[in-house]
Amino acid sequence: MATQLDLYHGSPEVILRLQYDLGRRHNEFGPGFYCTENESMAREWACSSVDDGFVNHYQLDLDGLRVLDLNNGKDSLLNWLAVAVAHRLLLVKTPAAARMKRYLVEQYSIDLEAYDVVIGYHADDASFGFVEAFLDGDITEEKLSRAMGLGKSRRKAAKSNEQVVLKSQRAVDRLRFIDFNTAERDRYYLARKARNDAVVHATRELYRSKAMERVGDAFDFAVNELGMSGADFAGLFVNSRLCRRLENAEPRYLFGKSGVEFALEVVAETTGRVVERTPAERYDRSPEYWCGAAVAYYQWQTGISYKEIFRVAEYDEIRRMYEVLHESEVSRFADAMEQRRRLRRWETNLKRIRSAARLSQSGLAEASGVSLRSIQMYEQRNKDINKAQAATVRQLARALGCQMADLLEPEPEDR
Repeated sequence: MATQLDLYHGSPEVILRLQYDLGRRHNEFGPGFYCTENESMAREWACSSVDDGFVNHYQLDLDGLRVLDLNNGKDSLLNWLAVAVAHRLLLVKTPAAARMKRYLVEQYSIDLEAYDVVIGYHADDASFGFVEAFLDGDITEEKLSRAMGLGKSRRKAAKSNEQVVLKSQRAVDRLRFIDFNTAERDRYYLARKARNDAVVHATRELYRSKAMERVGDAFDFAVNELGMSGADFAGLFVNSRLCRRLENAEPRYLFGKSGVEFALEVVAETTGRVVERTPAERYDRSPEYWCGAAVAYYQWQTGISYKEIFRVAEYDEIRRMYEVLHESEVSRFADAMEQRRRLRRWETNLKRIRSAARLSQSGLAEASGVSLRSIQMYEQRNKDINKAQAATVRQLARALGCQMADLLEPEPEDR
């Protein structure tokens, strides 16, 4: 191994001074400063879907540092697996997977705190889908190695997809900033997305099942372990960046994160509350899991947003559908939602809110002071409520206990 490494770190900002212990504790190798010798990989991960990023270039002097290379040795894949499953928040669902996870950690895990630098395989978009299949006994170690692109040329393949993690202050003190370059979103993010889209097209069924599993696990964990209501979590979920990434079928999220990590990321992003919670081992599928999985199936089938889905039926309505539909094919849920959506496209917001308030048209006319005929015309779309006088909309909103904006109809391009 060379005594000096050229390293690259993709980031939304230039990092001149760094702290080694600020990384997420549930990354593959725990907290640390994650870099790579592969500049192209750093450029791709520097960019978000909307912004350019920066690739920070450093040189690391390894002389005198304690270095662990997980890509060397006959058991390197199992060592990597043991370290990764010990840190990542994988939701273990079967006794066999629980036994395999415990066995890996007990037999092959390594104490990373004894090292200044850890070098190991980077868990790419699909890696953790394969890891789960291995834990469940669905694929062998040999097939796992091939699926992760290691195969016979393991060292060469790993080198191109390798990360170098600084785990101590001693390592940070040996890291010298060289320069930085801009990573253009239009080139590098779109290149990554195009590759992801090609994989999505080739493995559509697998991706759908993973989406169902991840969203189901997220709702299950949020409700049954974080103590949130399903409706509250749904509200956070649809307003999160993670939700939009799922709608874009980004493999990094479908395969690279567990449902537990989904839930924790949503809560952290939308509330600012960082929750540290290791999931309990459970082998049954709760009603909350069914709700999340069914919604993900419907989203995948139709391509409409999660936000629109929860407008068609709120979480509590979907939870009530569980009692009737959970033993049926999930396609029956999709059919029921499509029927609701068709009705909702015709039904105006005024009629929907009035019905929820249990008011007749004449009752609303009396309570609001707006004529019965006007209310009928708005609900039948013979008059456009968006063009009504502000005073009229205000009177209706006050009588219904809602905001004026709630009564307005979306423009055609928003539907």
